[in-house]
Amino acid sequence: MGEGRDEGERLEMASFPERLTTSSSPLQEIQQPPASAISNTEPTGRSRRNKPRVRQLSDTKLRQQKLPAWQPILTASTVIPTIFGIGETGVCKSETVEISIVIVKESITDYTTCSVPSQNTCEYVIKLDGDFQGDVYFYYALDNYFQNHRRYMKSRSDSQLLGNLQNVGDCEPYAYLNTSSGRKVIAPCGAVANSMFNDSFTLYRNGSSDPVPWTYKGVVWPVDKNRKYRNPPGKNLQHAFRKTVKPPNWQKPIYELDLNNSDNNGFLNTDFIVWMRTAALPDFRKLYRILVRHKNPLYKNGLPAG
Repeated sequence: MGEGRDEGERLEMASFPERLTTSSSPLQEIQQPPASAISNTEPTGRSRRNKPRVRQLSDTKLRQQKLPAWQPILTASTVIPTIFGIGETGVCKSETVEISIVIVKESITDYTTCSVPSQNTCEYVIKLDGDFQGDVYFYYALDNYFQNHRRYMKSRSDSQLLGNLQNVGDCEPYAYLNTSSGRKVIAPCGAVANSMFNDSFTLYRNGSSDPVPWTYKGVVWPVDKNRKYRNPPGKNLQHAFRKTVKPPNWQKPIYELDLNNSDNNGFLNTDFIVWMRTAALPDFRKLYRILVRHKNPLYKNGLPAG
């Protein structure tokens, strides 16, 4: 495409060789092609549309990467102070974290070897040498439990946890269970749900019959409970889960996890949601409860020694 010529215009030229003929006269006659054979033809509208168009970028400094740049000159007088400044910042942050760790008090009780009587209730004495001031959090911990195994992590159905009970996703072999009434969907399905930690804890102070007040509120992340878990439609959970069956290792169905609190039952159960958030390491701890401080004056400042 020549410079200054409109895009789409085309010049067609027909070339005819000149033919020299000899006649009887002494003059030589040169035959030329008719004038209509050479023409400047205009392309039709269809040929204009079919011709590929080339999109040219604007010739700017930004697009052509010609903007002025600045590159620092690294010298000892500039690099050494920068390194020391970054190092001092890191030291200050590490000292702050270390101080906060020292301030936090922790009491760990291993009940692995605790003998379980016939009523499946294990009693263990926990001694607190000092007051636990402020907010107190109750955790349970497991060692050498690989929740980060690839096949274990995939064995779940996020769609089912949103209320679509018949969608079992990658839950095999914990997707269906044969019962006397036929083949039914397991809810919740998958290996993660089937291996849910089901120990429950009750803490009494100094042999008192009044348990220490704990709450499940604030344990799970709001984004988990509001977006990732939802019970099937219906006010009666037992009726909503009537076409499903509990996981093989569960002692009771999903709709009986907390009969006293409707907002903590079914797929919205706090203990269930905490367990379904798989841990990244084989040794982990999960939040179980938070101390209630505003109801009883005894626990206003935290958990007293005892």
